[in-house]
Amino acid sequence: RDRDVTGVQTCALPIFIDWKLVRLTQTHYELCLDFLRITSSFKMTTRRTVCQAACALVVALVIILLGASAVFLHKVVDEIIASNLPLVNDSKSFKLWRKPPAISFLKVFFFNVTNGQEHIEDPSNTKLAVQEFGPYVYSEEWEKVDVVWNANGTLSYKQKKVYKFEPNISAGAEDDELTLANVPMLSAVAATRQTPKSARKAVSKMLEILHSKPFIKKTVKEWLWGFDDPILKLGRMTAPDMTPFDKFGFWYGRNNTPGKIFTVRTGQEHVDDFTKIEVWDGYNRLPFWSGKSCNAIRDTDGSGFRGFLNESSTLNIFNQDICRSLKLVRHSTVRHSIDSKEDTEAFRFQPADSIFGDTQQFPE
Repeated sequence: RDRDVTGVQTCALPIFIDWKLVRLTQTHYELCLDFLRITSSFKMTTRRTVCQAACALVVALVIILLGASAVFLHKVVDEIIASNLPLVNDSKSFKLWRKPPAISFLKVFFFNVTNGQEHIEDPSNTKLAVQEFGPYVYSEEWEKVDVVWNANGTLSYKQKKVYKFEPNISAGAEDDELTLANVPMLSAVAATRQTPKSARKAVSKMLEILHSKPFIKKTVKEWLWGFDDPILKLGRMTAPDMTPFDKFGFWYGRNNTPGKIFTVRTGQEHVDDFTKIEVWDGYNRLPFWSGKSCNAIRDTDGSGFRGFLNESSTLNIFNQDICRSLKLVRHSTVRHSIDSKEDTEAFRFQPADSIFGDTQQFPE
């Protein structure tokens, strides 16, 4: 009898069992179970992969949409700025430019001379001693007056500034008395240096008669806004064309008084030309300085600037008080709250080192 085949009597019927076949069937069964487990695992892995791929696709689509939206919104904002920034009569931009709501402050420091008479008597051995006073702070309110819209698309106006003393943030009062150099007298003496000796003697005799001294004492208010001076009064009587004022003050005739005529571009043709100066007091280039760079009239008067600035941008302000364009460079990036709303990012600019530099370091 074959050892792998067994006969069994059951219900009077012989049954033969082939154990090789049984073992083979068992093996097939186990393989089937393994296949089912592998298939189930594959299906689970496939589902997970599909879900991950779907999630990644959704995230990618969201990022693409957000990026496209950001680019679109950025362009929309740029278009809004470009369309609203140029000066148009009665527009919001024009009203803000004509009378800016921001108030700036002027801080004035003086150096009081403490040994003027000693220095005059012995200038070789006595150095002039001074004491710093200030700051004396004045608020500034700007307004453009006599505005004229020109046929060539430019705009002409005069700048008026109103100064108001701010005692609460000042280190002194306007009636503080300070001793400073007598500028009208020293100017008269300097003007006669190249004249004949007889003329110098005449001027010296005139100063003696007028009791003029090299150092005089006046109040802060007088030094800034003007006081009667006998030399200037005499000059107005004898040579009015050469003496435009009868008073002297560092800011005499500038408080609440319109200045020279500016002619600027409106920015309607090119937004980068917003409030850019074309002509000041009849000059498109100054005649007062020896270098071309110093005589150049650049950018604006400081009451408005072009848009779309970046971290490498530079600005220029033309100051008519000193007849110079002052270069500004970005100092830092700051955040400001406007009307208690969300912080707004802004660039802070400061004067460039070249403004008060010497000609050796900055030959221009």
